[in-house]
Amino acid sequence: MDTSFMLSFLRTLGISQYEIPYNFLEECHSYTENTNELERWFTNNDSLSFIGAKRVCIKDIVGTNHPSYENKSWIDAFLGIEDGKEIIELYQNHPSYYFDDLKQIKQSSLIHNAPLEVFEVDHEYYIKGGNSRILLLKMLYFAELNHLKLEAKKEGWDSTKIEKQTQKTNEKYSFYMQVNKIPENREVISLIFYLKKNGMHFEKIGKEECHYLSYIGKSSLEINSFSELKQLFKNSFSLTTIKTKEELIETLNHMVEVYTTSIPELHLENVFLEVFPNFENLKTYFLYTQTHHMKNILEQFDISRLSYQNLFSYFEKIFLEEEEKSFRRLFTDYKSFSELYGKINSHPFTKRRISQDAVLQDFVLRFNKMVNFLNKPSYLPRTYEETVQYIVGCDLNIEYRKLLPSLELEVELKEKKANLCKIRTILEHKDTLIPLCSQYENSKRNMAQEKTYAHIENENLTKKSQEVTEKKETLTKIKKKKGLAKTFAKKEKKEIEADLLKTQKAKKEIENSLLISQKNSARNKHIMENCLKELHVLLPSDITFDYVESVLQDESLSLELICNQIDGIELQLIVTNPSQKLEQLKQRAAAYGIVLEEDKFRRRMQ
Repeated sequence: MDTSFMLSFLRTLGISQYEIPYNFLEECHSYTENTNELERWFTNNDSLSFIGAKRVCIKDIVGTNHPSYENKSWIDAFLGIEDGKEIIELYQNHPSYYFDDLKQIKQSSLIHNAPLEVFEVDHEYYIKGGNSRILLLKMLYFAELNHLKLEAKKEGWDSTKIEKQTQKTNEKYSFYMQVNKIPENREVISLIFYLKKNGMHFEKIGKEECHYLSYIGKSSLEINSFSELKQLFKNSFSLTTIKTKEELIETLNHMVEVYTTSIPELHLENVFLEVFPNFENLKTYFLYTQTHHMKNILEQFDISRLSYQNLFSYFEKIFLEEEEKSFRRLFTDYKSFSELYGKINSHPFTKRRISQDAVLQDFVLRFNKMVNFLNKPSYLPRTYEETVQYIVGCDLNIEYRKLLPSLELEVELKEKKANLCKIRTILEHKDTLIPLCSQYENSKRNMAQEKTYAHIENENLTKKSQEVTEKKETLTKIKKKKGLAKTFAKKEKKEIEADLLKTQKAKKEIENSLLISQKNSARNKHIMENCLKELHVLLPSDITFDYVESVLQDESLSLELICNQIDGIELQLIVTNPSQKLEQLKQRAAAYGIVLEEDKFRRRMQ
């Protein structure tokens, strides 16, 4: 492998080993790692997966099955080609081979008599044969895309032109390749694998996903769809040829074995249950009958009318009859209701029939509620019917005595509805209330500020008044001085008189500010009173601005939500109507032949 020669070739394409474009570094994925063993078995068999020649674009090839190239970057895979020099020289000497010859459907007479081969997996392709040639084409394709990108940037192409040129390049690098395809519906592979394992052969006869010629021995059948393949699968378990009950038992044993072993391994559970509905239940019934004298159970079955549905219905009938007998025996031997309840819930009959039997469903539901409150060991009913009546009767009477709290609930719901109606009214007038609340809050805030300001100014006024008084007293003392003392205090007297004038002036200013504050407070109070009047025009008089603001600021509230809640409460008020509930309980009790404890209930109501 001459790596320097191949790097030199890449440089002729404008690709430097020191600045490799990102697309050359994309991973060449492993076909083995992206498929399972069954899929590889299928694609490696040309009679099953080969669909013929197909035009494949190099961009859609994402990996290879060759262990030397998989999980490497495309450029590393290319540099690792053993016959790289010969492949490049072929391209340089015969470029028409790549861009003319490989576009032909038939390629057996070309320089390489082996055509390009790929596996198709969910519209992506992996190289099967022709790795060296396809890796070279990948390098040419990536290089041309990069040149196209640089030219588009240099010339300032718009997206339409870029897309058009890219499509043109993709068309240039589309070649005919021999394709082995994995069906998008993997169940096709699993069904064919199972049928081949059981002696049937298949041959692909068309490009459609499920188009085969199937044959066993000398007989053959054309399969044109997945539904026909499923029918072939169903026929492999055919009941039509069965003549004796021994053959029937043998066939059922085979079906159960296949269903529990091969089917899960091939992920064919859905297909199997589609062609044999409820087979899971049939398996349960069949295994049950095996332990209960199968031949005796099958004695009454008419084998001349054998079909899967008839067989299923017969086994189900036998199984459910025996299961019900076992279920009813639970009521004859138990020591406590807790023990009985545990047996009932764990019994298969309950699990199977509870969705079909309304009485059983109602009984188990009420038993579930009652089991921890049944403290009467002196009386334990010993039949299913008596137990149902006893349990249901106890529960209905408890519900009967619980009607009183429903009246309290009704009051709560009405109060809640009244509150929601207030909220609804607020939300309905939201556009009017928002500015009104803002105006009210501004006035309220201004009043608070004015009050604080007045408090501070009153304190200042008190201080200034005290200062004025003190200075006047000082002047009086100075005036009373005589002789030299009076002469020496002359300068001090002038300073105190000047300070007195300033203090009196400051006092006057504070008094004026207080008057203005009082006026502002009065104005804000008037505004608040007007806001309240407007509020009570829209809303009931017991609603305050604080409540309105709390509603408007709650982002979780909406008019639609509140209306829905009101509708829900109104509906709940109708549903929880005590008299209506009482009537329903009486009807329910009558259906079971139970008398409600009406007198006790009435005394409690009183």
